[in-house]
Order: sequence, then structure tokens, then C-alpha cells
Amino acid sequence: MFLRAYRRNKDGKPHTYYALVESVRTEAGPRQHVVAYLGELNSAQERRWQRTVVFYNRQGEAQELRLFPDDEAVPLPDDPDVVRIRLSSVGWTNPRRFGDVWLARWLWHYLGLNDIVDRHVPQGKETVRPADMVAIEVINRLCQPCSEFALAEHWYAATGLEELLGVPDSVVTKDRLYRTLTQLLRGQEKIENDLKERFGVLFQPDYDLLLYDLTSSYFEGLAEDNDLARHGYSRDHRSDCKQVVVALVVTREGFPLAHFTWAGNTRDVQTVQRIVNAIEARFGKSNRIWVMDRGMISDESLAFLSEPGRRYLLATYRKALVAFDDELRGSGWQRLPDNPDVEVKTFDRKREAEGEGERAGKRQTERADKHEGEAGREGERENEREGEREGEREGEREGEREGEREGEREGERIYYLLARSRPRRHKERAIRRRQRRALAKGLKKLQARVAGGRLKKRDKIHQAIGRLTGRYPKARGFVTISVSDTPVSVNCTWKIVKFKKALARDGAYLLRSNHAGWSAQEFWETYIQLTVVERAFRVLKSHLLLRPIWHQYSGRTQAHIFVCVLAYALWKTLDHLAKRANLQTLIRKPDAEQGDAAPKPRPMTPEAILRELSKIQSGDIQLETTAGQKLALRRVARPDSEQKRILEALGLELPERLSSDRLL
Repeated sequence: MFLRAYRRNKDGKPHTYYALVESVRTEAGPRQHVVAYLGELNSAQERRWQRTVVFYNRQGEAQELRLFPDDEAVPLPDDPDVVRIRLSSVGWTNPRRFGDVWLARWLWHYLGLNDIVDRHVPQGKETVRPADMVAIEVINRLCQPCSEFALAEHWYAATGLEELLGVPDSVVTKDRLYRTLTQLLRGQEKIENDLKERFGVLFQPDYDLLLYDLTSSYFEGLAEDNDLARHGYSRDHRSDCKQVVVALVVTREGFPLAHFTWAGNTRDVQTVQRIVNAIEARFGKSNRIWVMDRGMISDESLAFLSEPGRRYLLATYRKALVAFDDELRGSGWQRLPDNPDVEVKTFDRKREAEGEGERAGKRQTERADKHEGEAGREGERENEREGEREGEREGEREGEREGEREGEREGERIYYLLARSRPRRHKERAIRRRQRRALAKGLKKLQARVAGGRLKKRDKIHQAIGRLTGRYPKARGFVTISVSDTPVSVNCTWKIVKFKKALARDGAYLLRSNHAGWSAQEFWETYIQLTVVERAFRVLKSHLLLRPIWHQYSGRTQAHIFVCVLAYALWKTLDHLAKRANLQTLIRKPDAEQGDAAPKPRPMTPEAILRELSKIQSGDIQLETTAGQKLALRRVARPDSEQKRILEALGLELPERLSSDRLL
């Protein structure tokens, strides 16, 4: 089917009339007959009919059709956007990843990081702004994390960042990226301070309550030249590798406030005073509440956090529950409305002096004795005795001062929350009972071996006992095992009362704070917000690939972690915007037969948003005109319905083109 033009001269003027003609095969050969007479058509009407003909032919015989089959000399409209093209020459080339990197760049500017980094990492003799190189690193870390080498060699050229940032692919090299990491590290503290102010303007987060926790990330390789690489307690269960410790302070909403990088053998409890002092030096001492996990608790950290102007909420060690057996067995428990499996109760006690002044005086006396004793050995015996007496007096005075300071805090109230979780209790009791049964079974077998004479040597018997108790650590505290000599036998005495008390403590948590005014529910929910910082660590490690670390120098290791934290700031900003827009992941294929058990819409995560938008690509449409000219039109693919829904919810609109059209 095609359009046929008929030309007539009427009253001295040429007129063109169109007819819709169809070609059919007959016994006598191919014949053409008119389907419809269309009359005179303007250029727009003619183009619409031509599209109709093309669509019909594709549905039928897929016959290729020229735009103007009867006369190529038909003049074109006076429009620079209208040209004749050869359909056989239309092509798509140079596809690039666009949607997710475009969104990441928008988030970078939305947080003002372009100006912040440019202010604190200024351009010197570099031909490329360090802020642009940092943006490339952070966007890569958010969208598709890889090494600096892979970024420079492959990833950057495969994205639309070259047009978005105006940085040519030829200048993005691994050496330039490494140099930028070194420059970025110098402005870390100032950048974090300015970013905190920007968060305050955009989201008004609550800085009166801060969440603090630690994690570790292991190294690949020996890392012999890295001062931070040390063996320590590995939260990644990679004790065979050296590691680095990362400390993160976030708000209750999850926005990062500051981070610190320390050697891998740093203990949790050693970091409390360093972190609190650093935050107070940077942001002031404002009577904020610090929420930390049980790894941070010690006598020194509690005394430090109890000083005027500081408040805390800490989880205690499990052994501290022993002193609260009466409260555990008592009444007054209440179920949480949002979580009926958790019961809580609050109470308070007066702070006790705990003999700290006496212990401080004793320590001071011992130090004085040691010091004066060394001097006495070099001098006269009388001087030694005088030095000892002076040391004792100084120790007594120091003890009195410590006692006075402790006495001032002795009347302070400490607020406790006892919580017990039913699922956690079932799990811990099952583990404890399983280990107790296994230990009892193993001890019976050991007794039978000893009684039967198969195991006679006392050392071998003790070794067998050690293997059993080491295999079942949760049960070894509830049995007393002894080995008698005549005759050789193994005797076991089970501590039933102690075991029952331990069962009562299973699934229980003890929290303490010096902040008054919380209800039991507020107390518990405030502590549970530590899951926010734990989730931040999961994002850093799993999505942003903080681990493993391949850098062999401490400075680059710190800069790598800083880039991950900046990428997390973009991730958290996107998460906040998605929640504010109530953006949800829809169920495309609901199963009505499952009823209430069927999957339901849930909040869309930043990972899902980036994954969906990464499908949007940019590329070049190549065309050839009938005059022989070749055109390249750089265009962005139009979003589908799901991508359009995401962009509309975020209030964003993709650009249609990135650069002007060009002739090849």
C-alpha cells in the first residue's frame, strides 16, 4: 500500500491530489486499485498518512516504502528540523550508562558538595578541578564501585559523566585519581563540618542525640607499609587478615556527622573519650545524648560520660544482669505496642561511690612506693623511709580528692531499662540447653572410659575435660568437675540453681542512662536506633564496597574510607527523599490466591532506585540524508512507566539531549 499523487492544473494553478493505492496479486498478474481518494493534503497530513501506510505495511507484508515514492522532487517544509533520510541507514551507537550517574550527580549538587569540596580542596596547578575528580570517585562508589584502575580504564568512558561533568575521558587516569585522594584527605574535617551545616538546612536533623559504633574492614594483601593495618577483633570473621577500624557517628535519622579511622587493633572501649572529645571540640558541648553499644562500657568511660554536660544511653554486659535477678522475677512489665514480643520495665537507683576514692588512693600509694623505693636504693635508708611516708600522705590526699568528686555524684540517679524478647529468649535457651545436654552426654562417656580403664593417666583425663568444656562454653559454668586419685574417677556436680537463674536471664537486656524523663517505650526505641548506624555499616560494606581494602598506604586507606562515607551521604539523602515522597516498590504480578500472605508494596530503597534508573542509557542516533550527509544525534532514552514514576515522585526530569547535533 502506498500514496499516489495526481496533479491537475485548475484555473492556471497546479493542484496535487492523493489516493491510497493497494497492490494485489491476481491470476493476470499484479494489479493496483484505489482504496480511497484523500483529496488535497498539506505537509502535516501527508506525513500522518505516510506513517499510517508504514504501520500497515509492517503489519502486513513488511514492504519497505519510500517516503515519497512517486516524486522525490516534492518540496520540504521550511523547517530546519525536517530532512529526508534513508531508513536503511538509521542506527544506534555509543550506548552509555546514564540514569543512575545523572541522579548521583544531581544528589552531589543538591548537597552542595561541589562547592564544599572545591572550597576546601582548591584547584592549584591541576588542569582538572579536584572537586570534579572527587565527584567521579564518589559517583562511581555509589553507582558501581570498582578500583581506581578499572574506573579510569573502563567505567568512566561507559557512562554519561563525560558530558555531565565536562571532563574528557583522556584526563581521567588512575594516577590523577590517586593524587586526588591525597588532596581530599587534607580537607576531611572541614568538609564534614560544612556537610553537617548543609544537612541542617535541608533536613533539620536532630543533633541532640548521636549514635556511635565501630566496625572493621579487612585488607587484601600483606599491607606491610600500611600503619593502620593490624590484626584485631574482626567483625568480618576474617581473623587471618589485617584490618582497619572505622568509627562512625550519625544522627538518629542516619545522616553521617563524622567518621574516624584507626589501627586494626584498637579496642572499642579505648575510643569513647577520643570520639566524644573530638565531637565536642568540633561542634561544641551541648548536653547531647550518646547512644552506644555494650562494647563501649567500662568504669572509665562511665565516669567520663557522667561528667556535667554529657548524657548517655549504654547497653551493659550480660554479667551485669546477675545483680538484677529480683527485678527480672518481679512484676511491672509492659508490652510494647508496636512489638508485643518485647516486654520492658524501668527503674532507677542512686549512684554509689563504689570505693573509687579508696582504689585511687591505693594506686597512688603504690606508684609513690615504687618511685620512692627506687630513689631509696640510690640514697640513704632514712631518705627511703621518708619518701615512703610522703608517698602515703600524697596517696591519702589523692584518695580524699577522688572521694569528694565521687561523693558529689553519689546522689545522682541512674535509670535502668530491663527488656526481654520472647524470640531471643527461645533462641538462647535452646542453645544453652542443647550445649548442657551435649556436655552431660560427653561427661558420661568420659566417666565410662575412665571407669573401664581405657583412660588412666591424670593428664590425659584433664585434657579430655578441657576439650569438652571448650566445645560447650555456654554450659561449662554450670558444672564442677573433679578427678579423684584412688580410684581414678571423674566426678561431676551440676549447679541447678545457677542454671535456672541463667535461664531466667536469657533473652534479657539491661540498658542504663543518666537521662531522666524517658518512658519505657522511649527508652527502648532510643536504644534500638543503634540499628540505624548498623544499617549504615551494611550499606558501606555491601553496597558501597568499603571492604575489602586493597590500598597499601595508610593515607589512601583513609581517603578511600572518606570517599565511601561521602557516597553514603548521597545514599542517605536519596533514602530520605524517597521516604518523604512515599515512594514504594510496587508488586507487578500480585498473587490473589495467597491472600494476606501475598507480597505487599514496601518502601523503595536507594539501591532499587539506582538499579532501575541505571537501565536508562544515552547514545548516538546515526542518520544519513538522501543528500549523503551523515548526522549524529546524542539523545537520552525515554524512561519507561516505572522509571517515570520514580522521577516524578522525586520531582526530577531527565534531559532529552546532552549536546547539539553534529555532522559526521
